[in-house]
Amino acid sequence: MGSVYVASHVIGRRDAIKILHAEAARDPLIRERFRREAEAVNRFVHPGVVEIRDIDETEDGCPFLVMELLDGEDLGRRAGRLNGLPEPDLLRHVDELLDVLSAAHAQGIIHRDIKLENLFITNEGTLKVLDFGIARMSRGPALTLQGARLGTTSYMAPEQVRGDQVDGRADVFSVGALMFRVLAKR
Repeated sequence: MGSVYVASHVIGRRDAIKILHAEAARDPLIRERFRREAEAVNRFVHPGVVEIRDIDETEDGCPFLVMELLDGEDLGRRAGRLNGLPEPDLLRHVDELLDVLSAAHAQGIIHRDIKLENLFITNEGTLKVLDFGIARMSRGPALTLQGARLGTTSYMAPEQVRGDQVDGRADVFSVGALMFRVLAKR
């Protein structure tokens, strides 16, 4: 639905630019989810969440986010490259993830798409949670119809798969699923 580019500011700072593709930008629901991603991330400040610094629109109407530029790799790539993760590393990253989720849940934000590809390990070894694009927020209008299924099926809690209402426990289920995937190497 979009692409991410590296950009340099006139003052020399480098950031990531996440831009919706023109086809996706024509869909009002996708545009609103994109805007809500920025809102969700900025509703709480946490060092374990990628920072969104600005949101705007290109001249041809495609929304974009200016985000903190991260150096490293997602947890899925790291686990694949290392043929798994040492248990102490996995547990440290899960501890960081649960801290982020606790802060998000305290603000009424349910991520709903916790998976290896949405967890980024920086070159310094810290975890950053990415992609709040389908997050459910307790404040504001719901963007998901009752019965709709959003998320990545292999990480979803049963109630999320059924399209039922979910709370923070669905994110915790996803954490368990990703731990199983890393530990079992499948």
